[in-house]
Amino acid sequence: GLLSTASYPVSIDAAPPITAAVVSGNLSNGWYSSVVDIILTSTDALSGVRETYYSLDGAAYAVYQRPLSTGGEGAHEVKYYSVDKAGNIERAGTAEFSIDTVPPAVAYTLTPPANASGWNNSAVSVAFTGTDAVSGVEECASGSIAAEGANQKLAGWCRDVAGNISYSTAV
Repeated sequence: GLLSTASYPVSIDAAPPITAAVVSGNLSNGWYSSVVDIILTSTDALSGVRETYYSLDGAAYAVYQRPLSTGGEGAHEVKYYSVDKAGNIERAGTAEFSIDTVPPAVAYTLTPPANASGWNNSAVSVAFTGTDAVSGVEECASGSIAAEGANQKLAGWCRDVAGNISYSTAV
């Protein structure tokens, strides 16, 4: 008899896709001082990527769509994974980042303080101090006023760890 053969295409993809996360924004000392964009890029060499999923700060997983942005103050975590067209599921990856968009509050101290009449008879040191509840204060200006005169002013500033700056004037 006759032997009949037929060929059928078989496609096998047993490897899961690979997803990378890039967080971008104004970065200073490990803190973002602006809204951040989260870009997830997935690749799968054989069957291709079907869908990418993400979870921001513990929320339920959702289908990733660009752009994905957040501006909430404090620490954040985005988890992500992809599924390829063969049904392989990638192990979830994690990206952590922190945001502080609010400049510190600035105060100042005059040393020595003015007398009861509102005057000093010697040079006055001015120390600017700041408070920042999210990233903390990194640096504040200081200075002095030594020249004679009434109602003199000295400008100063404080910068938080995220790079946000507030200005103040000591009177």
